[in-house]
Amino acid sequence: MISKLPWKILEYTSKATNEKVKVTSRMLSLRYTLVNGQAFIWHPLVNEEEKLNDIMSQKPNEIYHGILKKYYLQFTTDDNGYVNYRAIPDDENLNTLLHDYFQFDYDYEELIKEWVKCDKQFQEVVQTFRGLRILRQDPFECLIQFICSQNNNIARITKLITAICEKYGEFILEDNGKKYYSFPSLAHLKKVNEKTLRDMGFGYRAKYITECVKMIEEKGGEEWLQSLRGKEYKVIMKELTSLMGIGKKVADCIALFSLDCKNAIPVDTHVYQIYFKKYKKGESKALTDKLYYEISGFFQDKFGEYAGWAHSYLFTADLAKFKGEKGTEKVIEKVLEESDGEGSGNRKRKTYDSKEDKIEKDKKVKKTTEKKASDKKKNVEKKNKK
Repeated sequence: MISKLPWKILEYTSKATNEKVKVTSRMLSLRYTLVNGQAFIWHPLVNEEEKLNDIMSQKPNEIYHGILKKYYLQFTTDDNGYVNYRAIPDDENLNTLLHDYFQFDYDYEELIKEWVKCDKQFQEVVQTFRGLRILRQDPFECLIQFICSQNNNIARITKLITAICEKYGEFILEDNGKKYYSFPSLAHLKKVNEKTLRDMGFGYRAKYITECVKMIEEKGGEEWLQSLRGKEYKVIMKELTSLMGIGKKVADCIALFSLDCKNAIPVDTHVYQIYFKKYKKGESKALTDKLYYEISGFFQDKFGEYAGWAHSYLFTADLAKFKGEKGTEKVIEKVLEESDGEGSGNRKRKTYDSKEDKIEKDKKVKKTTEKKASDKKKNVEKKNKK
């Protein structure tokens, strides 16, 4: 049982000094990094027995857990402000993996200084969300997650990812009566059919996933996706948007969170609203291709090489789940919030991606309209018979 394992302070070896560095919450905020909409494999730990054990051992801070590759991990922050972890298994390879995943080679303090110079108002965002880091995710895992993100919110995306892991991933361990599975590989997902995914609640995204998997395999599999790292942004975007169901916004997410495109700007409803309410100060318009590139170009010009990383602070500040936290109300004006009725409190992350999305929506509207008309006709016929 993992709760019996001792906590260890998360450390990494600095490439500059070759010395061990202990990770603090100022360097890595678990809350703002793991559950801010860039990855969907991490969850707050809610098991009461686990919480009790940690309170008794003076670890009362919130714990986040999940599966990364073959490792089951738990993270928390201790009373001294250090990030702690425990893992099964725990080996030297894990240290290398976490170093790369959290991108500890980048000094965010220096980046933040530059961002504040570019935008004085950015200081207030930083004060609240300091410690937010951009994860360097596995490209295939990231791609599937952001296909699921289309017209969806964080809570529902996380449920879908958990479901696909439990059904098609490899078993990692069982702890406290719960089984944990890895994210499925392309080899596992290529055996999946569209109907099964639809039955699991993936909706029209089911077709995108199955077709995308086929196309990726034809291009060379997961190795092909990995090979996109280091290529020019335009090349990466062209390759990603050639895959079914992946438009500009989803491609920008994949590029930013897994393919080292640090200046990629995914323009969704949050970024769109931020642009018009905080910077443009004008009347909002329909999000055309031209406007998409205008908005992304604006942030790229303002924040430079690491614009995508800077934009993630603004995006996180605008998430409904973080609104009202100290400082955020001064930075981002309140915009219309929507919910999908799941009680998550998160606004839907609307996307403006593919023609298939619009076709699917039109079909649903048409089907609903036809059903209402049919029901009305039946009711009239019943009344006439009486």
